[in-house]
Amino acid sequence: MITALLTLSIPLMMVILAIVLVASSKRIAKAQEQMAQTQAEIAKQLASLAIELRNSGKGN
Repeated sequence: MITALLTLSIPLMMVILAIVLVASSKRIAKAQEQMAQTQAEIAKQLASLAIELRNSGKGN
């Protein structure tokens, strides 16, 4: 009885673990994508600021 229960529960636990792993991987990928977008936006803003500062220096 216990052997049969273990025989069924171990594959079930492996399936559950795989599902959790896939879900976690998807969340991590989404977070990384959001970070990349944020970094790109920051880079654009810094470039714009650098241009603005350079242009304000030329006016003096």
